[in-house]
Amino acid sequence: MRLTDNDICVDTITSLKTLAKLYLGGSLESNCSKMRKVVDSNLKTLQAMQFNLFEYMNKNNMYPIKHANPIEVTQAVNKFSNK
Repeated sequence: MRLTDNDICVDTITSLKTLAKLYLGGSLESNCSKMRKVVDSNLKTLQAMQFNLFEYMNKNNMYPIKHANPIEVTQAVNKFSNK
């Protein structure tokens, strides 16, 4: 069996999401500032990788998105900005 581009991308993005959860847990649970900096740096790198893959998948119709209502987006931004 040969893996398609879609198979590889879906597997990779799923793995990146799982790894992000592990990094986040490590960051929240660590009491060592040096370790937190390393994990936080890795998490930021992973977020960029995941977003690049998401953009590639979306561009190639492998990850369709639903455009959100602009009012709902503003409400969500305000909610998470503590405004």
